[in-house]
Amino acid sequence: MKRLLFAISFFISINSVAQKYILIDRKLKQPIQDVDNVNQEQSAKGFFPIEKAKIDSFIDKLNIICERLLKVGREKYDEFIWKVGATTFNGKVIKWNFGDRFNIAISTDTGNGYSSSYYISDARKMNKENAAYLKRLIAYIKNSK
Repeated sequence: MKRLLFAISFFISINSVAQKYILIDRKLKQPIQDVDNVNQEQSAKGFFPIEKAKIDSFIDKLNIICERLLKVGREKYDEFIWKVGATTFNGKVIKWNFGDRFNIAISTDTGNGYSSSYYISDARKMNKENAAYLKRLIAYIKNSK
C-alpha cells in the first residue's frame, strides 16, 4: 500500500512541475503563456520564449538597458553580449550625432534546434522610443507574475 501511495504521489509531482518557459507577445497585447516546449509556429505568431526560472535576471538586464537608453552620451564599447540562462542579449552601439543608439537583439535557445530572436532596441528609432518599449515590456512581464 505504501508503495502504491508513493508511486501515485511521485507521478502527481512529475506532472505538476512548473512550466519551463513563458511566451511573451512581442506586441505586448496577448496574455503571457506558460509552456514546456517552444516551436516555430509560436514564434511565427509573434511569441518569444524566456526561461521562467530566469525571469528576474531577464528583467534586471532590461532595466539596465532602459536606463542606458535614457542617458545621452557616448559608449566606451562597440558591442556587448550578455547571457541570462538560455537567453542572449546581443547589443551593438551605433554612433549617432549627439549620442549613441543601440541595436539590441535577444535570442533564446530552447534546446530543440530552434532559436527564437527579435530586436528589443532599434537604432533607427530614438532612444526614448526604445526605452518606452522596454518599460512597457517590463510592466507586461511583471503583471503576469
